[in-house]
Amino acid sequence: MGPDNKIGSLEFSIVVFLIVGLLVVAGFHFFSEDAIGLVEGLEDFGEGKMEEVTDFKYPVLRQELAEAGTLGQERDISIESCDELYSSIGNQAEGNFYLENDLDCLPEDEEITDSFGGILDGRGYKIENMNSPLFGTNSGEIKNLRLNGIIVDEGGTTGAVARENSGIIENTTVSGEIHGGSNVGGLVGTNSGEITASASVAHANGTGSNVGGLTGSNSGTVNNSYATGYAGGEDTVGGLIGSNTGTVKNTYAATRVVSEGSRGGLTGSGSAENSFWSTDAAGISPEEDNGGGTPKTDDLMESKIIYTDPLTSGLEEPWDFEKIWTMG
Repeated sequence: MGPDNKIGSLEFSIVVFLIVGLLVVAGFHFFSEDAIGLVEGLEDFGEGKMEEVTDFKYPVLRQELAEAGTLGQERDISIESCDELYSSIGNQAEGNFYLENDLDCLPEDEEITDSFGGILDGRGYKIENMNSPLFGTNSGEIKNLRLNGIIVDEGGTTGAVARENSGIIENTTVSGEIHGGSNVGGLVGTNSGEITASASVAHANGTGSNVGGLTGSNSGTVNNSYATGYAGGEDTVGGLIGSNTGTVKNTYAATRVVSEGSRGGLTGSGSAENSFWSTDAAGISPEEDNGGGTPKTDDLMESKIIYTDPLTSGLEEPWDFEKIWTMG
């Protein structure tokens, strides 16, 4: 290439560079919304911190990281043993209870009480080795609680906290395995009340329809909550909720979803606001999804940017990473 050609090539490159710069200033985007949000968000981490981004996993609730005994408050009736858990609440289902410590309970054949209408404040402590739901139905308030166990209720509506919830469940996390019929969820079987700032990392498996990582069916509200793990059933299976006719906002699911019928990464049916689901975790494509929420790949789901950057598709308003969420 001669000198004149080199100069012409250089001039052409400068012209192209100037045109591209002017288009960017004018607001023209060459990349997808998610890619723009991810790139812009990396600036927040500062120099020398780029590798931290790759270490981020999905968001978690701040209360999950709190030390046991630091959440909630002491109430009227303290519970220090599994015997007290069953006898005290069983005899006074409208009472005001709190846990004094972690409980490792021997398997019981049935829930503590058919109907609970009081307050149970776990204060961040855990109840382990449960093999039945805590309650048949909950119309009271359950908060700051951790549950773990293997619950098997063939053919029934079931969940770790309650079969049916019409009350309030807040700051509650469950792990383990939940097996039932229809309306099976990690947290509750059905919800017509309020679930907020709660999570399930359990495996929920039903022989029928309406199975979800968090709740099998929802006609109430589910806010600032998530599910990871597994959800499997015959029909209407979702990573977070099986069948949804209620309100779902600021949620996500990174759950393996298995069903020969209707299935969705977040909900098996019904819509959701400001919510996402992982295509990698779900094992289904956006085209196969029958529910709500916005599909994202894992590399995006593991970045704080998509939950806070207004350029993110599917994000109507930023999630609260000051008081509610943090990255895992």
